[in-house]
Amino acid sequence: MHGTQVNQSHYLEEHCSNPYALCGYSAVNMGVKWARNKQAKIRFIFEGGDKGAGQLNTMCQRTFGVEPLFLSKTEAVPCQAADLLAWKHRIAITNIKEMELNNPEEANLIKRMEELGSVMNVLVRPGTSGIYTREALLRTCARSNILKRGTIKI
Repeated sequence: MHGTQVNQSHYLEEHCSNPYALCGYSAVNMGVKWARNKQAKIRFIFEGGDKGAGQLNTMCQRTFGVEPLFLSKTEAVPCQAADLLAWKHRIAITNIKEMELNNPEEANLIKRMEELGSVMNVLVRPGTSGIYTREALLRTCARSNILKRGTIKI
């Protein structure tokens, strides 16, 4: 929903191609910040073959100077714990969105936090769950130099 709104004013879809590329880009962004803070070297591994992988690769190289590694499903078995966390996070966010659409008066902050709290059950070390708000998407557009629509004259 927010992506559609921001895409009306910026070249978001042309830059990010799809939600997979945008979410992967966000994960790499957090990883790059963490690695710089810890002065660590890390690699970014994604399962290959997903639509948007090429765009994700391009975005990461252009913005961060890193090239993600795309592995086959069998090569990516060691990454299944992260895949489980991503799946659990997606389910929690989907449940929150359904709660907001189907029963907005009950979609209060406590119920939202309880749903996000379910993600913590699969974490060894708690982290922060990220949600792309309209403002966050606009910050991404600014940080990534995604132009506003109408700025390019043909």
